[in-house]
Amino acid sequence: MKQYILSTFLLVLVASTSHAQSCNCEELSGELSSMTIDNDHCWELDGCVTIPNNVTVNIEDGTIIYPRAGSGIVIERGGKLNVNGTSTAPVIFTPKLIVNRTYGYWEGISYGGRAPNNESIGTITLSRTCPVVGGGNVSNDNSGSISYLQMHCSVYGLTLVSVGTGTTIDNVQVTHTVNDGFSFYGGTVNATHLASFNAKKNDFYVINGYVGKLQFLFSFRKDPNAYTATNASNGFFAVNDISGSTNTPLTRPVISNYTTLGPRYCNGSANANFRNGILVDNRAAPSFYNSVIANWADEGLFINGNPCIAQTDADILNYSYNSTYQNVVADYSNAGSWASFGCSFIDMDHWIVNDPTISCSEDGNQFDASISTLGYDNTSICGGSSNPDFSLDLGTTDLDAASFAPSDLSSGFTTVGYRGAFGSTDWTDTWTDWAPLATAYCESGLRKANDETAQLRLIPNPASKQTAAVFTLKEKGKVSISILGGINGKVLFSLDLDKLEAGEQKIPVDISMLHSGPYIFRVTTSAGLMQQHLMIQ
Repeated sequence: MKQYILSTFLLVLVASTSHAQSCNCEELSGELSSMTIDNDHCWELDGCVTIPNNVTVNIEDGTIIYPRAGSGIVIERGGKLNVNGTSTAPVIFTPKLIVNRTYGYWEGISYGGRAPNNESIGTITLSRTCPVVGGGNVSNDNSGSISYLQMHCSVYGLTLVSVGTGTTIDNVQVTHTVNDGFSFYGGTVNATHLASFNAKKNDFYVINGYVGKLQFLFSFRKDPNAYTATNASNGFFAVNDISGSTNTPLTRPVISNYTTLGPRYCNGSANANFRNGILVDNRAAPSFYNSVIANWADEGLFINGNPCIAQTDADILNYSYNSTYQNVVADYSNAGSWASFGCSFIDMDHWIVNDPTISCSEDGNQFDASISTLGYDNTSICGGSSNPDFSLDLGTTDLDAASFAPSDLSSGFTTVGYRGAFGSTDWTDTWTDWAPLATAYCESGLRKANDETAQLRLIPNPASKQTAAVFTLKEKGKVSISILGGINGKVLFSLDLDKLEAGEQKIPVDISMLHSGPYIFRVTTSAGLMQQHLMIQ
C-alpha cells in the first residue's frame, strides 16, 4: 500500500475555480419539433427553447441537460413536455460547470396551459427573458407530465401558468432559485412530492385563481443567505392576484402534508428578511391540513389584511391539524380587524384553537409549547450529505397524528397517519441531490467513476485534523485531489500527484486549516472521478 503525506503547505489554495469538464453535448435551441431527448449523451439549452402547439417532446430517464446562461424552456399552450425520470435515474437540469452553479444562472422551465385563471382578460402573460402565456377554459388541459426531475440554479424554478388537471406532476426537486421554487399562476393542476431547497424568495407561490390540490410538499432553507433583500422570503405565499381584487375563481388551493424547515432549523438564527412559513395575502383563501411549519424568523402562519381575514368567516380559508414549531415571533398572527371581519368576529385565537361554539373554527392544531422534538434527524439534515435522511422517527416525534376528516380532503389525497411531508420513509431518497453545487457530471468517464464512488473511502469521517483517502488506482498515472465547500461548491484546495504506481492507495490529508462543516472530497484519476462527502468537526 502506497502512502503519501500531504501537508498543509503543499496544498494549493484555489479561490473559485473548478476542474474543467469536457462534454460533447447535443444542442437544443429555438422552436422544437416533436422529438425524444435521449439519454445516450448530454444536451445543452441555448437561449429560449419553445415547445409550440401540437408538439410533444419526451425526455428519457437519466438524461442530463445543461442550460447555458440565460436559457430556458417554455411549453406553449397546446404543447407537451413529458419528463420521464425514475427514482434511480432522474432527469437533471443543471449548469454544466461547478463554477457556474450559482443562483439564477438560467431561466427555468415554464408551462403555459389552457386552464382557467382569474385575470379579467382570461390570459396571463409573464414578461420574462423567456416569456410565457397561459389561459383558457379547459380545466382538464394536458401540458404533459413530470416525474423525477431535478432543477438547479435557475431564476424562476418550475412555473405553471393556467396548467390543467390533465397534466401530471410528481417528484420534482428545485434548488437555488433567485425567485420562487414552484409558482402556480391560475390553473387546476394537482401535484405531489415537490421539494424546494434554498429558494431566495418563496418556496411555493400561488396566485391568479389557482385551485389545485397539493400533497407532500417540502420547503427547506439551509443556506442562511437564501433570502431576498425585500422582506419577501416565505415558505408558502398565497395571493388572489397582485391587486387583491374580488376576481374569481379565488386562489383556493388545498394543501396537505406540507413541511417547511425555515432558516433557523440548521442555522440557529435567521436574517430579518426571512419571514413566514405561510403568508396569506390579497384576498387568497388557501386551506392547509396535516402540515408542519417550523423555524421561521416571523410567524408560522400570517394572515394579512381584512379581505383575507374575511375568508375565515366564510369558512373557505381553513387551517386544521397543523403543527407549528419554534417560529420566532409567534405560532400565528394577523394584520387587520378580526373583530370586524374574522370568523366569529372575536379574535384569531378562537378561530384557530377549535372553539366548539363557533361553526367556522378550525380543529386539531398543535403549537410550539406542546412540541419538544419534531422527530427529524437534525444531524443528517444539517450535515453535508447529498442524500440526507428526512424520514420521521415515529417513535420520538411529538407531532400529533394527521386527520383526513375535513371535506376538502375527501378526494384527490392519499390518507396517511402523520403530519408533514415525510413519514417513516423519505420519498426524496435516491433521486434528489442536496449538495448539487458540487456534483460532477459530464463525460462518460466521470459518470462511470461516480457509479463507483464506494471505491473511495475517507478514514476517519467525520474528521478533525486529518483524514486519509483510500482507493485503488487501476493503472499508473496522475492523481488529483481537491476539497470543495459542501454548501457553495467552491474548490478550496487542490493538489496534483504525478506518476503514482497502480494499486491500493492510502493518502493522508491534513485538513486542520479548514473550518468545521460539510465538504466534498474529490479524487480524479485517468479512469474518472470519485468523490465522498467529508464532515469536519
